[in-house]
Amino acid sequence: SSDGSKISPSFLPLGYFYYTGYRALKEALRRDFKSHKNWILRHLAVGYFPHLQRLFLYVGFPTFHYFTKVDVVDPEIKSLFFNNSALISMAILFVSAELHIFRTKQSYIAEKQK
Repeated sequence: SSDGSKISPSFLPLGYFYYTGYRALKEALRRDFKSHKNWILRHLAVGYFPHLQRLFLYVGFPTFHYFTKVDVVDPEIKSLFFNNSALISMAILFVSAELHIFRTKQSYIAEKQK
């Protein structure tokens, strides 16, 4: 809304971004570089969401208009598309980072058991 009572979902990752940066620094100072690498990966994933979001906007917005003929000049439609593309981008990057961390942890465990 225009009265400022509602925070845009695109600002939600800000706290997580700071937290992951803090944890990455903390683990580096503790010299736990394996954990530091995982926190850096999470930090980068949430930091890169605007890039993926812009890609969705540049490709998705014209495609959406082409197929639906919805008035994309409407500020509510623009806001909805902007916020949803941010959430989708965050989800893709967050899940990708966590899957990578999980897979590397599993391969590390398998190597130790040999």
